[in-house]
Amino acid sequence: MKALQVIVFDDVEFKRTGQRVEATQTAVLGWKGEWREIDLTDENYKLLFEQIKRFFYAGHQAGEDIAPPRSHPGGSYSYFKNMRDWADQQGRSSEYRLKGKGSGYSYDRKLRHDYAAHLSALAKK
Repeated sequence: MKALQVIVFDDVEFKRTGQRVEATQTAVLGWKGEWREIDLTDENYKLLFEQIKRFFYAGHQAGEDIAPPRSHPGGSYSYFKNMRDWADQQGRSSEYRLKGKGSGYSYDRKLRHDYAAHLSALAKK
């Protein structure tokens, strides 16, 4: 009986030194729509995570709704009203819609992201 053994090598070590060091972990990273699989030793995997963890934990799951800031009671109402006003000024009224009588509005993901970026840019001025 024959057995096939597949050994995966650390991509970083191979690029850096040309040595084939056995990998124990695979990280899958996405950036601007491009995805990469990186095979790593435990040590390099930990180093990678140390570098990205503050960004990773600040993010949210893909497709997850982004909650508005809640600085005071009633803050979410004014946040969303201001977002609708901003969207109207930008000619983007079609990116939000009334869900139904008394149920509020739903907002396209891109609109929520763009409005958050707009507020962030204003805060930096």
